[in-house]
Amino acid sequence: MINYKVFGYKILSDFEIPELFRTDETSYDFQIELANYEDSGHDTQRDFMRFNSASHLICNWALIGKFEILDRQRVVTALRPDCDPGLVRFPLLGAVMALLLQLNGKLVLHASSTVNGGRAATFLGDKGAGKSTTAAAMITAGHKLLSDDVVALTPVPSPIVYPAYPNVKLKPATAQAIGLQGEIRPKVIAPGLDKDQYIPSAPFNFEPVPATAFFMLTRGENLKADRQTSIEAFHQAMRFSYLRRFGTEVLKDGLGQEILSQCTELAKRASFYRFQLPDDLNALPKAKEIVDEILSDH
Repeated sequence: MINYKVFGYKILSDFEIPELFRTDETSYDFQIELANYEDSGHDTQRDFMRFNSASHLICNWALIGKFEILDRQRVVTALRPDCDPGLVRFPLLGAVMALLLQLNGKLVLHASSTVNGGRAATFLGDKGAGKSTTAAAMITAGHKLLSDDVVALTPVPSPIVYPAYPNVKLKPATAQAIGLQGEIRPKVIAPGLDKDQYIPSAPFNFEPVPATAFFMLTRGENLKADRQTSIEAFHQAMRFSYLRRFGTEVLKDGLGQEILSQCTELAKRASFYRFQLPDDLNALPKAKEIVDEILSDH
C-alpha cells in the first residue's frame, strides 16, 4: 500500500502511481484498490460510463479495464490481463480522477494551470487548442506548473486552484520548439497516444493558489486578450467542465445542478478572457507578457 497526495487529498493505493507525490501520512481520503478482471462478454468490449448513483459509478475502457467509484471514496480498478500496466494511469489520473474530485465537491475543468506571483492562470480550450502547449510555454518563461489537463478548484468563498502533479503531455516536436526542459517518462504504447509525458525541470507549485484569471484559447492572426462578461464566463466554465465531456449520463443525483451552481459562482468571482493566439509558437513569449500583466492587475 502506497500513500500519495494530489489535488489537496490523500490517497492510499494498492499499486504504484509514479506521477504522484508520495507522503508519509497514513490517513487517507480516497482508496484505490486493485481487483481481479472479469470478462463479462460484450459489455466489456466497449468504452462506456454508467452512473448508477452518486455512490456507484462504472467506467470501462475496452483496451484497459474497468473502474468502479464506490461511496465517493473508493476506486476499484480491474486491469485487463493483456493490457500494459502503465496504461491504467491514463484514465485513472484523467476521467476517473475528475469524477472522484467532482463527487467530492471540487469543480473540475478540462484545462491547464500555471502560477506566477502567487496567482493562477488557467487555460481553457477544445481538444487541440493548445492548453498544454501554452502552459508549457509559461513554465519555460518562469511560471510554475499547477496542473495539466485536469484542473480542480473551489469557487467559494474565493476561487482556489489545487495542485496536481508535475506532468505535461506534449508532442516531442512541440516540447523541443518551445524549449521545455525536463525528464520524459517511460513511453506507454497505445492507439491514439502521440504525446510524451514530461516532468518539467522548472519548480512545481505545491500549494493551493487563488484562481485569478481564466483564458479561453482561440486561434487568430493577432495576439489579444479580451475580457468576457460574467454571462460569457459562465458559459465558458460550463462548456469546459470536465464532466460535460461525458454527456448527461453523469449529471444525475444533483451533480448537474451542483456543477451549474459552481460555474455560476466562479463566473461571479474570477476574471475570464478570450485569448486569441496566432499559430506561430514564436508568439508565446509575448503571450506570457499579456498573461502576467493581467495577473498583476488583480
